[in-house]
Amino acid sequence: TAAARSPLPVKEMLTGIFAFPPNPDSFGGVSYLVTAGGTTFMVDVPAYLAQHLSFIRSNGNPEFVFLTHRDAVADAELFREELV
Repeated sequence: TAAARSPLPVKEMLTGIFAFPPNPDSFGGVSYLVTAGGTTFMVDVPAYLAQHLSFIRSNGNPEFVFLTHRDAVADAELFREELV
């Protein structure tokens, strides 16, 4: 499970755009937290890990989560329960 893995660090790709490590639970998809432009949102969701949840909370809970494909929903419900 994702909780048993030690995560790679979240990387700031551009100012206010953070990339999470690939999520094996969603076939290696990469998710993003965007805090630029006055709105915080996510594109797909990372592995459901305490470190990721803490990072998201410390950068502002997302107002929206855009799921780009059906494999990206692996932990979406868990994040929704925690962040809404």
